[in-house]
Amino acid sequence: MRLIDWVDEIGRTPVVPLVGYPGLFLTDVSTEEALKDPQVHARTVKATAERFHPDAVFTIMDLTVEAEAVGLPIVWSEKAPPSLTTHPVKETKDLKELRKPDPEKDGRMPVYLDTVTALKDGLKIPLGAYVIGPFTLAGELAGAEKVAMATITDTGFVEGLLEFTTEVIKEYASALGKRGANIIAILEPTSVVLSPGFFDKFSLPWVSAVAGAIRKSWAFPVLHICGNTAHLIPGMAKANIDGLSLDSPVDIPAQIAKVPPDIVLIGNVDPVGTMLEGTVDAVRDEATRLVAGVKNYKNFILSSGCDLALDTPPENIDALIEVVR
Repeated sequence: MRLIDWVDEIGRTPVVPLVGYPGLFLTDVSTEEALKDPQVHARTVKATAERFHPDAVFTIMDLTVEAEAVGLPIVWSEKAPPSLTTHPVKETKDLKELRKPDPEKDGRMPVYLDTVTALKDGLKIPLGAYVIGPFTLAGELAGAEKVAMATITDTGFVEGLLEFTTEVIKEYASALGKRGANIIAILEPTSVVLSPGFFDKFSLPWVSAVAGAIRKSWAFPVLHICGNTAHLIPGMAKANIDGLSLDSPVDIPAQIAKVPPDIVLIGNVDPVGTMLEGTVDAVRDEATRLVAGVKNYKNFILSSGCDLALDTPPENIDALIEVVR
């Protein structure tokens, strides 16, 4: 079974807004509490499923999980995701100073694994989880600007980073799938800076390897890259994935005919201008236009273009879901 088969089973356009952080309001907990305690995290995700009734639900997005697990320090914020404080890898030999984490033991990887376990039996809808992408994790280890420049000046350094990051992510992704995650989204935002040719060299093969590990764990692999990825979509569609999650700058109706019909496009109502700052009518209008623009295609899931901000009005999330209900 593939993601497109699940979409067919729904019998209408599925709707899966990324409501992890708005869920913190429902359980009245801080970001740090939810991302350090699997029971709190699971309770928050379950609350979003019960409040908004999406067709699937994801755990709370956190792009620092893998970097922290290999040994990088992070800082916490009350209303925002944690962030990194340093990028310690200056040359390939520095990778030896980092640990290759055990997903069952290191950092907060076990928190996310236990969250999936806690949620799996209680949910009646598919459960999604996240992993970072190999090129993006390379940027966290060495600095995104340094890695981007090194794709031109020091390809060996970049490839050494990618070999390490891919193995870290594959093991974590496999563990999430084995615990029961049905969908695993690979978050590769840093690769938006790459040209199509450089994407094919420095992101595509490594993402494909992670997607392969996800498939072996019986989960659906999805790829998300923030920003305007219209130039990368042909390459993204070759990444051994079941779905492409596209950010709001991408014109999905213009792109959907360019991807194979068994790859599901996911998105992409503006998470800030419309979902966070707009009115209920603005949400309805944008979502209605989007659904109408792809009415002749079955390979589509209505969602937000990216993770929703904590302060997103609940009535706007309701309006998005009501468009296809």
